[in-house]
Amino acid sequence: MSDRMSGHRTTVVAMVAFTLALSVLAACASVGARLAAPKVTVESISVGGIRGTDAMVTLSLRVENPNAIDLMLQSLRFGLSIDDIALTSGTTARSETIVAGGSAVIELETRTNINAVLQLITLSANRRMPSLQYALDGEAIVQNGIRLPFARRGDIPLPAASAPTYSR
Repeated sequence: MSDRMSGHRTTVVAMVAFTLALSVLAACASVGARLAAPKVTVESISVGGIRGTDAMVTLSLRVENPNAIDLMLQSLRFGLSIDDIALTSGTTARSETIVAGGSAVIELETRTNINAVLQLITLSANRRMPSLQYALDGEAIVQNGIRLPFARRGDIPLPAASAPTYSR
């Protein structure tokens, strides 16, 4: 009977060890499956029409996927400031899959107060600098409702002013 108990004990110990090994592997897999936040940058900004006190702003945002798996972007919520002037905020309306290691440009229209646009025009006209600084922050909502916060600072180049021409 002691051989039988010893065999049973060995089986139980082996099952416990196997269960622990599976648990460790599952824990490692779940840590490895954590998604990194996308890198979101401003590609371009253009001001369109004016409606009342609102200006229509078209943004092109580049979304880069640093992950080893595809990122199924359900929506992107963001706020954009330029030289500490809150310009616009919004949420993308359509979902998009960004391949592992790839990127996509998402264009969207938002509205802002015309006063913010006028402040930026005045600021860029008074500066002798080649760019304005932007701050973009928000969150990407991806597969399974996972929220990935992002924040980015960068430069928006200003068009070069042409040299004045003089006639004699």
